[in-house]
Amino acid sequence: SSSFGVQLCLVMAFRLVAPEGIECHKVLVAARFAGVAVELEKAARGSVLELRGRSVVRFANAALRHIGRTTQTGLLGRSFFESAEVDSWLDWTVMEVDCGLGSAPEKAVPDLMACIDRHMTGRTFLVGERLTLADISLALSLREAVAKPGNKGSMQHKAAMRWLMTCLHSPNFVAVLGPPSVSASALQASGSAPAGKPATGDEVTAQANRVRELKAARAPKPEIDEAIKLLLDLKAKAGVDPKSGNAIAPSPSPSPAAPSGGAAAADAVTAQANKVRELKAAKAPKPEIDAAVKVLLELKARAGVPNTNAPAAASTGTASAGADGASSGVSAEAVAAQATKVRELKAAKAPKAEIDAAVKMLLTLKAQAGIDPAAGKQEPPPPKANQPAAPATPEDAEKASRKAEKKAAKDAEKAKKEAEKKQRAEALAQAKSTAVDGPTVTLRNFLDHEFGNLVIKSETRTERKWTRVRDLGSLEEGTNVWIRSRLADSRKVSSTLNFVTLRQTLDSVQAVVAGKPMASFVGGVAKESVVDIEAKIARPAAPVTSTTQQNVELAVSRFYVVSRAVPILPFQLEDANRPEQDFEKDESLVRVNQNVRLDNRIIDLRTVANQGIFRIQSGVCALFREFLTKNGFTEIHTPKMIATASEGGADVFKLTYFEGHAFLAQSPQLYKQMALAADLGRVFEIGPVFRSENSMTHRHMTEFTGLDMEMCFRESYTEVLDVLEGLFVFIFNGLNERFQPEIEAVRRQYPFSDLKYRKDGSLRLKYWEAVKLLREKGPDFLKADIAKTSDEYWKNIYAEHLKSVQAHEDDQDIGTEDEKLLGRIILQEYDTQFYIIDKFPTALRPFYTMPDPANPKWSNSYDIFIRGEEVTSGAQRIHDAKLLQTHAQELGVDLKPIQAYVDAFTYGAFPHAGGGIGMERVAMLFLQLNNIRKTSMFPRDPKRLTP
Repeated sequence: SSSFGVQLCLVMAFRLVAPEGIECHKVLVAARFAGVAVELEKAARGSVLELRGRSVVRFANAALRHIGRTTQTGLLGRSFFESAEVDSWLDWTVMEVDCGLGSAPEKAVPDLMACIDRHMTGRTFLVGERLTLADISLALSLREAVAKPGNKGSMQHKAAMRWLMTCLHSPNFVAVLGPPSVSASALQASGSAPAGKPATGDEVTAQANRVRELKAARAPKPEIDEAIKLLLDLKAKAGVDPKSGNAIAPSPSPSPAAPSGGAAAADAVTAQANKVRELKAAKAPKPEIDAAVKVLLELKARAGVPNTNAPAAASTGTASAGADGASSGVSAEAVAAQATKVRELKAAKAPKAEIDAAVKMLLTLKAQAGIDPAAGKQEPPPPKANQPAAPATPEDAEKASRKAEKKAAKDAEKAKKEAEKKQRAEALAQAKSTAVDGPTVTLRNFLDHEFGNLVIKSETRTERKWTRVRDLGSLEEGTNVWIRSRLADSRKVSSTLNFVTLRQTLDSVQAVVAGKPMASFVGGVAKESVVDIEAKIARPAAPVTSTTQQNVELAVSRFYVVSRAVPILPFQLEDANRPEQDFEKDESLVRVNQNVRLDNRIIDLRTVANQGIFRIQSGVCALFREFLTKNGFTEIHTPKMIATASEGGADVFKLTYFEGHAFLAQSPQLYKQMALAADLGRVFEIGPVFRSENSMTHRHMTEFTGLDMEMCFRESYTEVLDVLEGLFVFIFNGLNERFQPEIEAVRRQYPFSDLKYRKDGSLRLKYWEAVKLLREKGPDFLKADIAKTSDEYWKNIYAEHLKSVQAHEDDQDIGTEDEKLLGRIILQEYDTQFYIIDKFPTALRPFYTMPDPANPKWSNSYDIFIRGEEVTSGAQRIHDAKLLQTHAQELGVDLKPIQAYVDAFTYGAFPHAGGGIGMERVAMLFLQLNNIRKTSMFPRDPKRLTP
């Protein structure tokens, strides 16, 4: 939390220790795209991407992501959604592609290429409009497999091969790997029209679009040239002028002689009409269609067939060839089959172009079959010339008459029922309006009415004495009370009796409304409305288990609506209040997901669990302030708009500040230390912290509340650790003692176990001791996890984690999953969920951290953990200006942007240390919630800036 300057010591050069192979190539190619220097040191086995002087990153995907974050090149995508897609493709490449190629490459390659081909239709790259880490990883995994002689079938997947060759011909790929094994000419051969077969307009259009995409993406010139060459070939085969783009009119040919005989002439007309339809369906060039239509008209003239519909066909593009019967032969079954195909394509979410083509064919078939495309009903065929209609028999006439009478009677009965239904609805609405609306009253006259809509405009004050729902249980039966609350539920038992539930923050009580006028009025009040009631305390015959006040019931004498809620809410409070364990019993229950809750946060915050959560969150801040104030700390308030990035690096929000720019503070670290240099001795602050981190994990936000403290010490920074340890124990004890109703309210919806912590002397481990514990005990936990799950994805995740844990070095960074695993181990070994890890490696901490005097490899720094997750990061700071400058120079940190910070130590400074605590994270882990957004009232992350 207090890592001022951590980004400034990043060295833009990597050392890659790896054997020659695909993983090595992926890292090298990615580094070239990122503009990052990499020193390659070949190894016999294993693969390590090491930041010089900092941490070690293992595994290819982790290394690729690290390189992608190093510079702003868009390799991880240019938005949150693109970043998520890139991550998914990277994981898919490892889990599906690499595993499949390793076990059965002959079977895997066609399936993989088919899958990629479907995705790449209409695309240039896997994600977005530019090459990303997803393209680099997948292309290099497929490179050798596709080039093998046995996998030439891959060439039929044109979109996939086009994408693969686009990647492999990139200069950065070629610089690392040399020219690709699969040539672009092979791709061209796979994508061009077969020899001897004329290319269609669709193929020309698709290749023209491909050329435009390559130019827009600034693809290598050889690739663009090859694409243009293929486009010219297709245009030549389609008869399109390469310069103008217009079709080359076919050379005039002598008009066909009229075949002898009526049947032969009709066959010739039908054949030519079919040819016209084929050209139109294939979107052939207009001159070619016009020429075919002209031949058709000549054949019709010679055969004596009327041409009444021919001009319409030529101008409107319909498939009709006139009244010569050329459109006959299309059955209802053919139309139904094509309609089914359209539905199947839509259900399978096929490419839009494929669906559009199928829909166009369906409309053509409907037109040929005489079916109205809009109504879907078949039009009656026109009567054939010189063919009189068949005479109707007396039996047919009688049957038709009976059918008409029956239909008329049915229509009359239906109309009568509709009229009666409308009349009943109008009467009901009028009665309901009269009963529900009620009178409008004010504070001056509301006592003249037993119920109504109370408008409060502060015109006066009454003598009403208010009672909290929480206090009702202590009152005697028959006591008269006034209560303002929300109407949580209303159940109408009869026209004269209503049961309602009233909710007030964490507490609820049942009330009974009797009497027809008032019961009708209350029955029309929407849930979540704000109401005032006057009632007498009653004791129910049996406990009311649905409310918190189970032994009290209210007999309502007056009922006023102060503010009406809308009848239909975005979700129901009973659904949002539902305990998690209920979903395990009944999966059909409605679950309100997190995004819906956050989009309608005002309603969501009314749930009983949220009422408890945010009172507990308030308690964390109050206890933090109380403890430190008692221990001689002074509360300070530091600027949040500053002139330079307080933490360095790119994770900072920049904003316009008059004629210049300012930044939102990433922490109060700089000012805390300055306050100590100003002799305040011990300081703390509760304030907002801003981090421009494009991260969507369960524990990160772009804005959170920081609980920061800093203090001078006499001899050792462990004096500060003692204060921090006492602070957390004080907070835990205070929450358990003062907030039991709130804790139980949360537990009812989100069951959790109480936090285990030592009240006198918390567990402290040295960094290397924690790593040793992880290395020795962690494998057993992970093997048990592998045995428990049947999901192959998680089996592979656990297996990869197992490998890294077994090889974890003493000074290697502990990742998030390692932290969680260590928390499980410590709970089993030491029976505690609150502990401190001390003496972090110097290479993992900011430049201003004091090195350990006995071994500079380690530092005087620490992290504090709750339930296996870090909540506090702190250290002894370097308070000597010369030592600070020397240490910064060794790590390559430029101190000019923060010169005021350095100057503060040149005037003499006390030895000091401190730390920063994430308030929302403490509340989340104390209550064992699964997402930090549950403990942030209006959370901010890369996807959310409202409400």
